[in-house]
Order: sequence, then C-alpha cells, then structure tokens
Amino acid sequence: MHNKQQHQYFIIIYCFLLIALVSDLAAMERRRDQFSKEPGHYIVPTPISYPGIGDAVILLGVDSNAHDSYTDYAGFIVSGDIEGFGAVATDMHLIDRMLIGEVTASRLSQVAVISYNGRGMETNQDDHSILEYDDVKTVSARLKGSFYDRMLEVQAQTIKNEVHLTSLRDREGNLLLDARDSEASKGQYYTLGFQFDWTDDYQDPRRGVRYAVSRWWRDETSPRATEYYQQEHNLTAYIPIGHISTWAFNYFRSDAFVTRMGEVDFAAVEDLMGLDCAVPGLTAPQRLQCEQAVNNTIAHNRYGTAESMGGDITSAILSRWSL
Repeated sequence: MHNKQQHQYFIIIYCFLLIALVSDLAAMERRRDQFSKEPGHYIVPTPISYPGIGDAVILLGVDSNAHDSYTDYAGFIVSGDIEGFGAVATDMHLIDRMLIGEVTASRLSQVAVISYNGRGMETNQDDHSILEYDDVKTVSARLKGSFYDRMLEVQAQTIKNEVHLTSLRDREGNLLLDARDSEASKGQYYTLGFQFDWTDDYQDPRRGVRYAVSRWWRDETSPRATEYYQQEHNLTAYIPIGHISTWAFNYFRSDAFVTRMGEVDFAAVEDLMGLDCAVPGLTAPQRLQCEQAVNNTIAHNRYGTAESMGGDITSAILSRWSL
C-alpha cells in the first residue's frame, strides 16, 4: 500500500477510535468561560548558556489580561555575552471574542542553532555541529477568527526575519570556521490554518478532540532560493482517567512540497554560506563536519524542510533559512 494511503487510513481509523474512546463527545460542553479577564503579573530571571557563544541572563516580564481586558503583554531583555530584547502583545480583541490579533518583535545579537549531520530519525543526538548567527531580527503579526466558544478558529499569520551566518562550531562550541562574506537571508513567511476544538476547555482540556491543519510558505526573491510550502496536521485526543488525570494521544504530521528547487551545487552553496571546507588546518573530522553543514543546506534546497517536533521559535524560524 502506498505510504500516502497508509497515512490516510491511519487518520480515519484514529478518528473512529477517538470517537469510541470519548463516548460523550456529542454532549461536549465547556466547563468554564473561555475568555478570562483574571489579571496576572510576574517577572522571571532566567540564566542561559550557549556553547561557543557564552552566558547570559533573560529577564522576562508578563502582564496578563491587562487593564481589565483579554490582552496579554510580555517582554524580555537579554544581557551578557548575548544581547537582545523582544516584546509580544496577544489576545487583542479587535472584535469582542471574535477577531483576535497578535504582534511580536525581537532582536538578538547572536543565536546558536544545532545542525544535525543527518535529516532522518537515525541521527545520533551528539552527531551535530553548531551554526552561529548574528543580528537576528524577527517581526510577526497574526489575525485569528474565533467562533462557537472557541471551538472553531481560523488564522492568518505573517513572519518576517533576517539572519546572517557568522561561524560554524563543533558540538562542544569550539570554532571550526568563520563564515566570510556570507549572504544574509531575509525571509517573509505566510501561514493559513484552522483549528477544530471539541474539548471541555480551550486552555486546559481534560476530555475531547482537537484537530488543527495549517499551511505556510515563504516569499522568495532570490532566484537561487528554494520555493516550497509546508502542510501540517495535528490531531490530539484527551481522555480522562479517573477524576484528576487525563491522557493525551497526539498524531502530528508535517510535509514539505518543493515548487522550485534552489541551489544544489556544493561549491555554490559553500560560497553563499561563506564557508571553505578545504581551508588548510582543518582535521579530517572537522572538514567532514563542514561538508555535512553544507550538504544539509543542499538537502533543504532540494527537498524543503518539514517542521521538527519541539524546539523554540527562533530555531524553528532559522531552520527555514535557505540560500
């Protein structure tokens, strides 16, 4: 049986199992108001350490449901070997309980991103190098339409970012190569999606089913960049066990579909990244790490990159960086 058909049959069977396990879906009701105005405030200092970059402290502040509204504000400042700042305003009700906006912005002096030496599940967790970027800027805006007590939501989002590769390091953070005259990447991403939420609570579900589907793509201007779109499906069942516990079963799938292949010539990609894997002084293992980093970019330009499971938003954005 074809893999695509297998996944389709699996989803159908999974849906029937969910309905059978959660027998009271037809009578599903929210157990509380889905739009809270309960205020909250906190400030949290968090120390961080990135191999090869250094140590820093993040000071995070949050003001929830500010000024008797649904809107949450948050901001952070990073100080130390890494400098930066960011802010977000979310749950801004442009139309009460129906049209909700969100804006974010951040800028970091340096970011380290793990580059695994393979793209499959067989890759060892220690088999990676580190790509270091500087002056990372990100701005995003999102509009969300909410209906039927948040049981149906549709959303559109745009993300704009700019990154610049500065160096390649081994997994311990030791410098392998400086990236010289690498080409900066400026990207504009767009996302459309919807979510069906048949659970007893939007923020703290204990029983029910939630399904989300989304598609994002990038607006490319460089003729050597890869053009592709990404399709994601996320299906979760929440099954109560006793009075205080809930089991969550999740099925997640992400696929990348290339519409125009980017640069795949090794020397050309190596030059765009500002790397020289044949520079004198590199040992054989170091040269291999450099070549694997270039080959990862070539694989991205050839096949695109589906969404990874887990990770912070900065890593997710930078994983879509293409040449």
